[in-house]
Amino acid sequence: RNPHIGSNVLTEMAFNRIGALWTNWMLFDLTYEVSKDQSITVKGSYKAYHDKILEVNDFIHVWKMKNGAIVSFQHYEDVPIVANR
Repeated sequence: RNPHIGSNVLTEMAFNRIGALWTNWMLFDLTYEVSKDQSITVKGSYKAYHDKILEVNDFIHVWKMKNGAIVSFQHYEDVPIVANR
């Protein structure tokens, strides 16, 4: 499902799945922006190993908030790099 909506879906469909496939994460060049509607945008880059191959890519995360809780999450990254794994 995309976007990931709800804490259980976000944990199961995104973070647990990705964490099982990728190792040795390093995030860098992070920037954060909070909009007037309280959504949070994070832009940055990562390095991580997938099948013993080091991958480096840029990403954008958009976290939508309501009453101080995360209500949805969207992940964007360079599709050609991901598709060619």
